[in-house]
Amino acid sequence: MLVSRMRGIWYVIESVMATIIMFGFLMLISSVYITKPYPADMALKSYDMLQGLDNQGVLRNYTENLNYTGIASQMEIYTYNRSAQICDYAGSCVGSMPSATDVWAGTYIVAGLSSYQPREVRFYIWPL
Repeated sequence: MLVSRMRGIWYVIESVMATIIMFGFLMLISSVYITKPYPADMALKSYDMLQGLDNQGVLRNYTENLNYTGIASQMEIYTYNRSAQICDYAGSCVGSMPSATDVWAGTYIVAGLSSYQPREVRFYIWPL
């Protein structure tokens, strides 16, 4: 009788240890896949968003009118802050550049709406 009780206790201890080892292994594996996004990915996402606005026909109007707040308001990226700048060929820009760390920027060059006035649109993304 005592031997069968001891055997049952050892089975319980063995199953608890196996469960701890399995959870430890799963935690180790999952921590490898949870990382910050690569800067190239976020810069590409920023560029893709600017290109999407250009395909909709909205970006050129905002750029022609130097409406950098309109550009930033059209973009929705959850858990990230955003801002935009519009620069001309001489290098003078309207809009503000963020002073945070881990800032990703996508740039898009627009030739103009009704006449040739090349402008560079910079769209900045950074974590909250």
